[in-house]
Amino acid sequence: MSTRRIRIRVPVLSGLLCLGLLGACRSVYETPVPEPLPEMLEWSSGNQPAVQLGVQGEEVSSGSLDALSFEEGVRVARVADASPASRAGLRPGDVILAAGGTPVGDPGALDALLARLGAAQPVLLQVRRGDAVFEVPVELTLATDIPAARLAYVVDPVRTRAGYLGVPGGVRLVTAVDGSPLLEADIPVGSLLVTLDGEDLLSERQLVRSLLARPPGAEVRLGVRQPDGSVAEHEVELFEPPRRVTGFDLPLLVDYTASPDGNKKKLSILDLWIFELVQYERDGPERRWALFELFGYEIISWSTGVGELGS
Repeated sequence: MSTRRIRIRVPVLSGLLCLGLLGACRSVYETPVPEPLPEMLEWSSGNQPAVQLGVQGEEVSSGSLDALSFEEGVRVARVADASPASRAGLRPGDVILAAGGTPVGDPGALDALLARLGAAQPVLLQVRRGDAVFEVPVELTLATDIPAARLAYVVDPVRTRAGYLGVPGGVRLVTAVDGSPLLEADIPVGSLLVTLDGEDLLSERQLVRSLLARPPGAEVRLGVRQPDGSVAEHEVELFEPPRRVTGFDLPLLVDYTASPDGNKKKLSILDLWIFELVQYERDGPERRWALFELFGYEIISWSTGVGELGS
């Protein structure tokens, strides 16, 4: 006598049921695991003299990756001794809002802007300390001790799945995985990005933080420098990861819940409080079925994927 095993995949079943129960469905984005980025192209940020302010800056940000928000400015984390910043009176906790009249939002943008302004004349910094904003003139100096390590690129693994490097005149697209929204928008690796939704790009981190602040699937306009010097705008639809169903219910008939990572699931069919027709539970590798439960007593039940001890 042979037996035939019938297998119903719960994710498929839940997906089909959700088609008719869209109002009762709950879902979250699956966390994408980006593929390794290919080897970067050897783009150079140039050999222009670097200027020195003498501060270690950090972004002023708040919120989670899914609800990201940023405040303007660069918070001063450390001030080097005998540096231009030290002589001007800057101290940790200050927030640099602008340099030479141009707002800054991250340390990379501040460095790029100071390099553009140069050390020929004092630069007017707008600095917030507490609830007061000061205008502070600073005389920059040329950096003489440049570390051997250099930034290769900054990765955005979520919205565009690409890597960027700030260079004179904009941000270079250094690398991108297959299926990156930029490649699909006909922006090849090596392109020089100069604007995002009409705003000039000063640094790679400014670009990445602006992209992360936008919702998945949003459309943005990226300005790309052409060989003739003109700027062509490309419409880019940001990457939207697939969604995982975490629950839906139809009172008395169907109730389905799942953890965001999919490791735990529970499905109940025809649950009438004292009587339940089918119950399925999954906890990691363990799977459990129960049929015809009456007053908490299971008429038929079995489990799979449970470890056993043996001698």
